[in-house]
Order: sequence, then structure tokens, then C-alpha cells
Amino acid sequence: SSKKKSVLTSKSKLGINHYLNQRKLSPLPKAQYFRRFRQIPQSIYEDFAEGIISKMEWDMFQLLPNFKGYFNNLFEFNDLSYFDDLQEKLESNGKDFKDIFLYDIIALELLRRQLGFRDFTGLEKMGNFLCGHPLKGIVHDPYYFPTASEISYILNLISSEEILEFYYSLVREAIRLKIIEPRILIWDGQFIRSDCNNNYKDKEAKRAKKYNDTDAGYCRHNGVKKGVGYEASNLFCYCGSWKRVLPVYFEMIPGNKNENPAFRKTLRHFLKLNIGEGWKFIITDTGAYSQASLDLCKENGIHPLMRAKKNLKNHPTKELKKGFWFNTDFFPKGWSDNDILKTYAIRPAIEAGQASNNTFYNSQRGNTRGKAMAIKNRALNYILDLLRAITATKLGRSDLIIKVGTFSSSREYMEKQAWVKMAREANFQIITLLGLNERQKAFWDKRKKWEQELKRRRKSKKI
Repeated sequence: SSKKKSVLTSKSKLGINHYLNQRKLSPLPKAQYFRRFRQIPQSIYEDFAEGIISKMEWDMFQLLPNFKGYFNNLFEFNDLSYFDDLQEKLESNGKDFKDIFLYDIIALELLRRQLGFRDFTGLEKMGNFLCGHPLKGIVHDPYYFPTASEISYILNLISSEEILEFYYSLVREAIRLKIIEPRILIWDGQFIRSDCNNNYKDKEAKRAKKYNDTDAGYCRHNGVKKGVGYEASNLFCYCGSWKRVLPVYFEMIPGNKNENPAFRKTLRHFLKLNIGEGWKFIITDTGAYSQASLDLCKENGIHPLMRAKKNLKNHPTKELKKGFWFNTDFFPKGWSDNDILKTYAIRPAIEAGQASNNTFYNSQRGNTRGKAMAIKNRALNYILDLLRAITATKLGRSDLIIKVGTFSSSREYMEKQAWVKMAREANFQIITLLGLNERQKAFWDKRKKWEQELKRRRKSKKI
């Protein structure tokens, strides 16, 4: 007991932060190797596509760089039966889906994001001009097109946790396919405007500080008044280039809450999910910087690279370039100042990844109220991101992983085009029909030889 007492005494004299900082993080490779990632394994037709799409369609993906695929592909190369099982479970517990398929509702919600409609009323209006169901090759019921109110009713029957469970399953699949390599995390927040008034309804609401959306809060960021809404506290994974930056987790917090504790909550909950192993590094802006945040990262074996505030008296900070201050206690051993700056240059990749939420999916503002619906809306955006990445990989087109405009047409529409009819009449001789130049022919020949060699090696079990 006397020995125990002396240890506690020494801790109180030197401070608990001293002891936290004595914990050693695992050494990292040199920065140039740490930032380097393997390429995504190249798929061949027999890996995933055989029996799902025709050989002609596969060849179009491999040969034509401007061919971006069909929306149908997202459902053909991914298993969304989770939503059928979920509906069966909820119906057995007494929930009434009014003979509407949950699977179809999810498909249509993903479609309206792909088309950039802010809410389902736009797609509903467009449906009046369509000849038949726009997703007749995908949905279970090709004769029923729901209204916006029915979409809202069905989405309210499922919880945000149930949507998130499917989202996490896609993250894990992306890790299995080596699209995501658990190593470098990037954190940032993104504001989502709630579909409510920025003013209080009456004096009583003002006294209670409750807006029409009672879960939301009024956000002011860096002096900018953004309004009533939520902050999505996002974790993205960086895998060697801006073409491989994908969302792996997020927390939804009221817009008036401090980013600093939100960062710690986000990281803590993410690590509890055990999504992938080997996370070694996290990059953030000044919003996450604090001793508590640094210590949390260190306790979990993650090297933090957080831009610090200027001239912190109690932290050993250093200005590596104008306006960029960092805590030198947390620099990986052996890394130079230039290594730190080059690694921190990765951070804007998350802003590029988040940009599609506002610019392409048109979801900078929620179309309903409540934290649960804010989570569902943002989770469906990220589900679409991951479906696209997984599908592109299975089709041998890893260059399409984060291109949001891919898989934006329907096969049913393309089949009506004249050139497709001509290709059919020519016995699918699509390559001859299009007339390849010498460079394309050389690429095609090289690709065929590579596939043959890969098949031979697989057959001999050498790989």
C-alpha cells in the first residue's frame, strides 16, 4: 500500500497529462512509405460479373473509358436483401407497410439522390411524364410508383440504427475488397440545415430555446451564421489518393454543439464498432484540437495530426509554415517537418469527399425534421457512395470509385438506342462496330493477354 501511495503522489506532482504522454505509440514507417498504398486488385469477368451481366457489357466497361455503366449495376452487384429481411421482421412486430416494399423505397431514395432532387416531390412530378416505372428493372413491384408522403411514411417505420447497420456492412465489404485499407482517417464536420424556421415559434419556445425542430441547434461557425440544423461529424478513410477517399463513419450532433467533444465522441464510437483493424493515423483541423483529443488518440494507438491554435502556452507548438501550428510532442518518430506538412496536405481530401453531399446530392438542407431523419438522409448518401465504389471495383473499373456521375442511366433506356440495336444485329461485335484506333487495339490486346495469364496463375494456385 505504501508503494501505491508513492506512485499516486508522484502523479499528482507531475500531472496526469505527463503520464499519458509517456505512453509510447507504435513506430510508423517513413512518411513516403506510410502514405503509399497498394492498388485495388483488378477484377476479371469470372470474379463477379459472370452470370450477372453480358460479356458485351463487361467489354464495354473495360474498353470504353466514357462508358459509366447503369444504375441497375448497383443492385446487381450488391446484396440489398437486408431490407427485405428487415421489413419481414418489422411486419411480424405489427408495423404496417401498406403493401409497399421497403426495398423499392430505398431504391427510389437512392435514385433521387443520383438525380440530384432535393426531396421526393421532384421525382414524383417527373413520374407523371415517364412511360412506366423508372426502375422497372430493379424494384420488386414495377407497376407501383409511391408518392412523397408514402416515401416519408415508410422511412419513418425504420430506425436510424437499422439504416446505419446496412451502411456499416458496406464499409466492411469495402475493406474486404481492399477498396478501403484501414490506416489513415480524416475528420471534419459538415453543416446540414434543418427544414425549419431560424426563429423561435413564440415566447415560450424562445424561453425554452426550442426551435420547430426540437433536436436541432442554431449553428455559428467562424463568425458565419448558418442557421438551425445539425453537424455531421464525419470520418473518411484516405487510401493513397483523392480517388480513394470514402466515408466510414459519422455522428449527427445539433448545430450548436462544440466540435471538440463531438470529435472525441465520433472517434470513440467508431473504434467500438471494430470496423477494420490497423487505424494508425488521424488528420483533423483545429476544431478537434485539445489535450483531451490528443490523449484519446494516443490511448487508442492512433497518431494524431491536428492543426493547433497559435501560441498555446502550455503545449510545445511549432509553426511549420505560415499559420500552420502543430504540437511537436505528437510527431511520429523520425518524420521531418516537411513529412508532416506533406501528410497534412491530405486533409482537404475530406472536403472534396463531402462536397458531393451539397453539389451533387443536393442535400445541404434536410427535407424533414428530427435527428433520426437527418441520420437516415446522410446515411443513404454514404450508402450510395459505397455501392458505387464496390460496384466499380467488381466491374474492374476502380477509376470510377468516387465519380458521382457514374451509374446514372438505366439499361432499359440504353437498350432502346439505335447503336445498341445495330450491335445486336451485328452479333454483339461492338468493338468492330465502334472502330478502334491503334492505341485502343493495343490496350485491348494487352488486357486480354493479362487476363489469360491471371487465369492460368489462379488455376495453378500460384496466387
